Amino acid sequence: MSYLIEPMNGKIRPANKIADSLGIEVGTINRNSEALEGCKGMTYIQNKKAYIFIADDLPIEAQRITLTHELSHIFLGHFLGFDDDRFKVPYAQAEFEAESLGFILYNFLYGIDGGRVQ
Repeated sequence: MSYLIEPMNGKIRPANKIADSLGIEVGTINRNSEALEGCKGMTYIQNKKAYIFIADDLPIEAQRITLTHELSHIFLGHFLGFDDDRFKVPYAQAEFEAESLGFILYNFLYGIDGGRVQ
C-alpha cells in the first residue's frame, strides 16, 4: 500500500479507536434497515452521546471511509444545528464538508489507496 504520508511506525491508526476514545459508539447495521435508509452510514445523537452506524455489507475499506465521514460530521459540529439554528448548515454543504474532511482523515489514518468504494 502506498501512503501520501507514511503511517506512524509503519502502522495504521484505526478510526474506531479514535471514536472509542471520544466515547462515540460505533456499530454495524443492515443497509436495508429503516434507520439507515439505504445509506452507507449514519450518526445518531441521543442525550448528548453519539452513535455511528455503518452498513454491514460494506468491504472494510468502505467501512473505514464511511466511519471517517461520519466522524467528520461530529468534528465539524453539524449536529449543533439541531438544537440551535445559528449552527444550522444546509444538507449539501454538510455532506461536502464531511466528505472532504473524511477523505483527509482517512488518508492520514490509512493512506490514499483506500478511496471511496461505490
